[in-house]
Amino acid sequence: MIALTKLLNPPMPSSGGRPPGYELMTSSQAKAEAYKLLQRGLTPPEAHVVDALFVAGVLPEYRLGVSKKGVSRFLHSRILDHLPFDARTVSQKFDEYSLTPGETLLYTLGPVGIEIARERYGVAPPSGFLAYPLERIMHDVVVNEVVLAIGTKAQAHGWEMSWMSKYESTLYRDGRPILEPDAFFILRRAETELPFILEYHNEDKRTRGIRKVRTYEMVCAS
Repeated sequence: MIALTKLLNPPMPSSGGRPPGYELMTSSQAKAEAYKLLQRGLTPPEAHVVDALFVAGVLPEYRLGVSKKGVSRFLHSRILDHLPFDARTVSQKFDEYSLTPGETLLYTLGPVGIEIARERYGVAPPSGFLAYPLERIMHDVVVNEVVLAIGTKAQAHGWEMSWMSKYESTLYRDGRPILEPDAFFILRRAETELPFILEYHNEDKRTRGIRKVRTYEMVCAS
């Protein structure tokens, strides 16, 4: 769970730089590099990026709160990975969804970032985005944009928001996942606490949406 105030108010970035290429990394190498960074202590920008992608899974560059130089550095250290879509393709897809215009790349946690998140929070972060088609990824991008917009409005009215990651908010029965909300967050102000679940259905398969609604009904009735 991450306090959204931290994500909406990132550390001040520096400028310059461009993302480099990088090599493949084994699981043991990723764990070793993550351990080194955790032992050294994460810088505020490193912690901010890991926190943001731990709950969001995937974000456009303008949501990372990090300079291009910082993005380049985090790609090199494998805290970040960028998804295999060029900026123009992403921009066109954003236009289709009426999201913020302008060319941007999409980012997720790299192998080192995943291991850092796992150690920091004791829960695996969302992953697998490198293998997804762009249309599937846009589902998560839109959900994140809605949550961040709500968080911005809530903060302006004196509310604090805590945002749960995918696996933190998954409901289990007998050790098996039965419900994974698209987003789960809690608004708090004074003595008031309001939990919210967000679902977004952007595909033609109605049966999947119906099945999820019935699962919610089953959970509420039990």
